[in-house]
Amino acid sequence: MRARDVLGPGGPLQRMLPNYEPREAQLVMADAVEHALRGERKLICEAGTGTGKTMAYLVPALLSGRRVVVSTATKALQEQIFTKDLPLLSRLGLQVPTALLKGMGNYLCLRRFAQLRVELESASDERIQQIFEVTQAVKQWLAEEDHEGDLSFLPGVSERDPIRLEIAASSEARVGPGCVYYDRCFVTRNRLRAEAAQLLIVNHHLFFADLALRRGNAGGILPDYDAVIFDEAHQLEEIATEFFGFRVSTARMETLLRDASRSFEAARVDRRPIEVLRTVSAHFFEAVSVVLGSGPGRIPIDPRRWTRDHLAAYHRLDTALEALALAAEQEHEELQGISRRVTSLRNDLTTVMEGACGQVLWGEVGPRSVVLAASPVQVTPVLQARLFSWVGSVIFTSATLVTRGGFAYMRERLGLTDELGPVDELCLPSSFDYPRCALLYVASSLPEPQDPRFLQAAADHVAELLRLSGGGAFVLCTSMRAMQAMHGRLASEGLDLMLQGEAPKTSLLERFRVSGHAVLVATMSFWEGVDVPGDALRLVILDKIPFPVPTDPLVAARSAAIQEAGGDPFLDYHVPSAAIALKQGFGRLIRSASDRGVVAVLDRRLVARCYGSQLLGALPPARVTEWVEDVADFFANEGGI
Repeated sequence: MRARDVLGPGGPLQRMLPNYEPREAQLVMADAVEHALRGERKLICEAGTGTGKTMAYLVPALLSGRRVVVSTATKALQEQIFTKDLPLLSRLGLQVPTALLKGMGNYLCLRRFAQLRVELESASDERIQQIFEVTQAVKQWLAEEDHEGDLSFLPGVSERDPIRLEIAASSEARVGPGCVYYDRCFVTRNRLRAEAAQLLIVNHHLFFADLALRRGNAGGILPDYDAVIFDEAHQLEEIATEFFGFRVSTARMETLLRDASRSFEAARVDRRPIEVLRTVSAHFFEAVSVVLGSGPGRIPIDPRRWTRDHLAAYHRLDTALEALALAAEQEHEELQGISRRVTSLRNDLTTVMEGACGQVLWGEVGPRSVVLAASPVQVTPVLQARLFSWVGSVIFTSATLVTRGGFAYMRERLGLTDELGPVDELCLPSSFDYPRCALLYVASSLPEPQDPRFLQAAADHVAELLRLSGGGAFVLCTSMRAMQAMHGRLASEGLDLMLQGEAPKTSLLERFRVSGHAVLVATMSFWEGVDVPGDALRLVILDKIPFPVPTDPLVAARSAAIQEAGGDPFLDYHVPSAAIALKQGFGRLIRSASDRGVVAVLDRRLVARCYGSQLLGALPPARVTEWVEDVADFFANEGGI
């Protein structure tokens, strides 16, 4: 049986679902995926919203007889595939062993939970209350449900609760077979399910965490597989960059110190090396934070500019780490794990302080943590060596992969060269009637974003647009500063107003859907992966063209590499990157065939600059206007919603 037989006219899916209508674009994509899986080929496929791309790759994967990994950018899509799409297909007889895997940090660690409960005996009064509330919630949860230990389903404990992080599993804190809880371990159980599965549903973070472990010749998180399908593939470069770099932070140090303290106490080992490290580490990060400053974003680091005092603080920290690693070299499984973690952190510290070939060094001072990092300028060598060289069938799909009419930009960023073997390309436009259901409004009368008057003028214009739509809007900003300014200006408008960060993302979206007239002001985290079909979202406002920040160390290093190779960083990197991000922002609006609405871009450069035509050409073919009166007419003709 071919995938087309399942998805096509008269097939079992249409017979089972009375309202199901076969889509030719979906069938074409299914054919291409099937061809790639059978022929050990690479495939890059843009499938516009409404194509039905999930089924177009799931059905060929289930029929292939091969072990296939499906990797998504979000846990939400993971769960949709596992809890909705696969059960539907299993009713058609397309049933193979499957497993859903998340990163270790999503699962309860029984050993760390036991350690937390022991801490109740000596904790401060305030911490006792925090620990008690979490431990009671977990105890009740474990007693009432037979589940997989996924902390996402732990009731009564916020995702941001710091105590929750202390009881989550992690690759660093994992002891392995020597752990007394190993046979009951939720991570172990999930790995066993994965070993028995033919189809694995993971997310990009877990996938690249697995590749990073294989880089060090350590055992991977995932079992070996024959093929991988990346959905939401436009995010791969940034996520791969994160996992193939090196990072040292106050948060990582604090976690290590806490776990080491518990392990040393349990083993009755002298804890003085821990206290020395705590003092030396605090001094080091304080010195570093003064150099980096407190401005937003990543700051480039030049190792040649470290002062004698900085280097002295670094060497004291390195010595303290070495002493702790030696103290942890005991005949005790947990302490041996601490020793390995300290050694790993020490090696990473050396890299971020001294630099490494092909890495850009940067730092960042946030409200809760100081970070020092080394990130690869290009991930293409890693992908070629660690993935493409040993996995024949690799499939990339997303609604946003094409720029300037082709895949050249994404192929360059991902290292999909012809030397790797055949690379098939397929672009399938959305089935939605954008000229009828959507209007793209460019506020060309506003000052350009570099103008000091822009932010105030843009905020006033947003208020005018919201009056026309009656709410039901996302106001998506490219910076926290703009988000706060927009929210402050709109606070007096009598709107059902929400702000990113005032509640968990899922709570904000649920409240938005229920309201029908709400206004959510947010940043880039809401530009993609957010699905609000229907009239609840009828206006999406984008404050600026989302160009990469030119001063960001990674962006600057990548731009320099393109220039050294004879390219134009702006046209070859900044514009295509912005085109994909802009298309993602536009994509929040039309999520089903019955949706209607307006996308408003407040950046006049979209129509005033020569590169604007490239950006407009990447967007869905909605009607374009520069007149706010057309926005008023659109909403008036849509029933006054």
